[in-house]
Amino acid sequence: MAWGIPRKERRKESPLLQLPVELICRISAELSPTSQLILSQICRPLREILGKDVSLIRFTRQDRCEFLAAIARQLPHRWVCEACIELHGVITADTPETPCVIICLAGRERWRYTGYAQRDRLDARLLRIDHRHIQLALKYTRLRYHRYRQYLNKLLAPYINPNFETHPWPYKQANKLAVRYSAYPKIVMGNDGNLRFLLLSTWLYEEYGIPLLLSAMGDLKICPHLRLMYGLWKGVDHDIGSLRGIIRPFLLHGGIHQSKGYYFCHYCPTDLSITKTPGRLELSAWQDLGPEGSPMDKFWRVHAHLLTAQEHPHLSHEPGSVRDLYQTG
Repeated sequence: MAWGIPRKERRKESPLLQLPVELICRISAELSPTSQLILSQICRPLREILGKDVSLIRFTRQDRCEFLAAIARQLPHRWVCEACIELHGVITADTPETPCVIICLAGRERWRYTGYAQRDRLDARLLRIDHRHIQLALKYTRLRYHRYRQYLNKLLAPYINPNFETHPWPYKQANKLAVRYSAYPKIVMGNDGNLRFLLLSTWLYEEYGIPLLLSAMGDLKICPHLRLMYGLWKGVDHDIGSLRGIIRPFLLHGGIHQSKGYYFCHYCPTDLSITKTPGRLELSAWQDLGPEGSPMDKFWRVHAHLLTAQEHPHLSHEPGSVRDLYQTG
């Protein structure tokens, strides 16, 4: 902004405002509904020129969410709520390890079901990263906003559970293996020049009285597409993707014929590795949870559980690229 220059002179300096009104309207018509609304809010002349046209647009829930995400980019103390489609204030006690959305009028239960069609994005046993945590961590990193430095550290703090439950509800069986789960969030600069929120998750399975077996490993969800479903041999587990076929070769004959392998999800930016040593199996997953944007963006929704495979977005990636970006970023 040209501070100290009279408003009328600043208006004259704007190349866009020097264009004929008809051309400005034609440019606006080529934009998405969200971009049209943002353009109309830049200054009074544009509001006068585009206000009537923008008022006739029927904005969808997704359009409004994208508009608020654009507004929130420069507001360190606000985040976009995908349940009520409003801006909420930041609560620094709200972290992936201890998530809370008490500020939303929708209430915690309705909020989670609206956002994920179930109680949690994927699995309550995992680090519970919601999109607001990603919004805020990326924003604070980009703005270098020191007031929230301590909160940023909490948003990116590693999480370790030395006693990961292998057979959750409805099975509720005692662990047959010793399992340690760890999660390591990280922000890196992507190849497209945008900051991205990455997550490394590891599960270490160790023999604990009985040998390593698929049934002993229980239930595990790495992403909405790669899952190890205890007690489910047919159905949705095979419709989208299964970890069973990936892990089984490592467990045959004690895994002596195969010690390490690299894999990836065909439907979301997730890379995977499995390392088998005597009495132990370590599974590591690298995930790209996306750049700054709306909670309705495909970059985020591809990582969230939805009711059916038909309504779930797909987002392909170069195999190994997420792992490489995490390790080198």
